[in-house]
Amino acid sequence: MTTTEILDKLKRLRNLDDKSLFKRNYFKIFGSDNHQYTLNPTLTDKQIKTFEETHCVLLPEDYKLFLTRVSNGGAGPSYGLFQLADWNCELDIIDNKFLSTPFPQTENWNMQFTGDTNNDDHYLTSEFENWEKSISVINI
Repeated sequence: MTTTEILDKLKRLRNLDDKSLFKRNYFKIFGSDNHQYTLNPTLTDKQIKTFEETHCVLLPEDYKLFLTRVSNGGAGPSYGLFQLADWNCELDIIDNKFLSTPFPQTENWNMQFTGDTNNDDHYLTSEFENWEKSISVINI
């Protein structure tokens, strides 16, 4: 979807809001009470450049267009979209160059269960137990 298409959809949503669509269904959708269907103000090119220089990264052009023409977070799925500055809100990472470091995982990590699922008792095998433990570690 292009930035122009996003802006057009936002305009249509605002028109719906004038007809009290969101007021009638006041924050019933999960997470909407958090963002209240509002978008944060856009960022300037200078703010984005400062973020890129501080964190030694180059953001994708499409994302920069979104940040400068549509919104810097706000309304979106679930609790909404984070602001660019909030990338670290749950991580507490101090190193400004963290975002520029290569991602450490380079191989597939999705362990597949290769046991016999036709056996009704396959979940009682040690192979299944080991597989289940690996999944719980991955989801932490």
